[in-house]
Amino acid sequence: ILRPTTMLSAAGPGFFNDLFGSRLGLVLAGYDPSVQLLAPDDLAGAVCAVVEQEAVGVYNVAPDGVIPLRTALRWSRTWPLMFPRFLQRMARKFGAVLGLTHPADQLDYVRYSWTVANDKLKRDLGFVPQRTTPGVLLDFLAQRYARRSLPADIETPPTFDDFGLDRQYI
Repeated sequence: ILRPTTMLSAAGPGFFNDLFGSRLGLVLAGYDPSVQLLAPDDLAGAVCAVVEQEAVGVYNVAPDGVIPLRTALRWSRTWPLMFPRFLQRMARKFGAVLGLTHPADQLDYVRYSWTVANDKLKRDLGFVPQRTTPGVLLDFLAQRYARRSLPADIETPPTFDDFGLDRQYI
C-alpha cells in the first residue's frame, strides 16, 4: 500500500494546483500548516521501486522537507483571503442544503499540518525522492508561469523545519 502526500502538477486539477495557480486563495485565519508536495515523477519512481522489489507493506511516499502554507502562497503570488472558521462551517452547511460544493470544504484539509515520514520507504526499498517540497513548488511555478520570472527571494530555496518551528519568528 502506497500512501502518497499531495501531488502537485501544473497539468492537473486539484485543490493545491488551483490554490497556488490563482491570484486569490482561501485559507483559514490563524492557521499556517506545513505541507508536503510530491512530484509526479517521484510517485512513479516509488511505484516502480515497490513493483521491482515486490515489496509488501505500507509505505508513505513523501518528499524530503516541508513548506509553510503561507510561504508557498507568497512564492506563488497568491493573496491569502483569511476565512474565519465559523464562516467555513456556515458555507458548508448552506452549500450542502443547496447542493453546492465550495472550496471552503477543502480548508479542513489544510487546517493542520499533514506531514508524514518517508524513512521506511528509504530504508526498505532504497528509494529517495528526487525533489524536496520547496523544489516541487518551484518546478510547478516555473511550469505554470513560464513567461513570468520567479521572485528573487526564492532563487535558492531555504529549508523549513519539518515540525513547523519558525526560527525567524522566535
